[in-house]
Amino acid sequence: EISFSLDDELSFLKLALLVLPISAGLLTMMQSHYQVGQKWAILHLAANQIVSEIYHFLGNVGRYAHYTSYNNKRFVRRLQDIVKNLTLSNIHEDELQSADDEDDFPEDALALEQHVMESLYGIRPRSWLSRKLQGCFASAASCVGSCGWESLLSGSNEVRDFVAPVSAELYMELRVLPLKKCFVEWARRLWFFRLFMTIQLVLCLALGSCFGAFGGGLSLWIPVVLAVATFTGTILQWFAPNQMVVAVNLAQTMLKDFELRWQGSDIAASSGNKSTKYTLIRMTERLCCDVATTFSGAAGLPEELDDDMSEEASESPSKFSSRDGRRSAGHSLGSSRNISTAVTPYGRSGTSTPY
Repeated sequence: EISFSLDDELSFLKLALLVLPISAGLLTMMQSHYQVGQKWAILHLAANQIVSEIYHFLGNVGRYAHYTSYNNKRFVRRLQDIVKNLTLSNIHEDELQSADDEDDFPEDALALEQHVMESLYGIRPRSWLSRKLQGCFASAASCVGSCGWESLLSGSNEVRDFVAPVSAELYMELRVLPLKKCFVEWARRLWFFRLFMTIQLVLCLALGSCFGAFGGGLSLWIPVVLAVATFTGTILQWFAPNQMVVAVNLAQTMLKDFELRWQGSDIAASSGNKSTKYTLIRMTERLCCDVATTFSGAAGLPEELDDDMSEEASESPSKFSSRDGRRSAGHSLGSSRNISTAVTPYGRSGTSTPY
């Protein structure tokens, strides 16, 4: 039987009081030097901005509602601005590339679809056994006759093109529906995580109260229990803060509303209208960027300032000087906004939820 005396417990506590502060100091110094949290936050938001730009470009909406050559130049310039924003945050392009990047990139349409679904929405491809079982059931249903089950069991084997121009219907299928499923699953995981951490926090506080009530040698463990409770609360506020839960719930609610309106032919009836596609893509991508901003706690390149600067850079000096007087009134407002402000996930209290 293993037993610990009071002297053993005191020795362990003294060692913990010596080792834990030193470890915390070393971790803080490493975080301050390498800035892992800041770089992750900026990269996460930049990745979401690139995805948003791709869907704006494929949909020919917003800043890409022009002729093809102009849209291509505008898209490349926008990507260059995002990469430049990463460089200003001390994130260099060569650090993001590896020797196996070209080999790992999907080459066919099916591999690209699986890569997009898994990377953006967390939807993993079905296993080989699952596909074989579905094929067997579909074959058995076709042998029975016209029971109507064959089309349901066979599923859709059509490979979707993720680089083709998107219409409102295609955008709803490729973007809105998988995004809604991703947000619903995300909200469920956040709820379970917050429930588990809250129960653990309550148990730690209750255990500390019991140690204080019984007294004796158990009272020596009260600081340890309180330290565990503090750590649990920090993890809870770091990985699942309240504003993150609100943002994800609001996002899934709005996407469900889009789906219901689409199924009710409120949007689908006018899907050929350019304004309908613009509204659908613009609101969905803005929603995704707001959720990414809330989750990462970083601020990316503002769209309005970026557009103004890119247009002014392409203008001649005479046109630029003629517009100086008209733009001087709004200069104070534009200059007060930071182009790149890095915020670590530790400072989530400053972030804002969508809308």
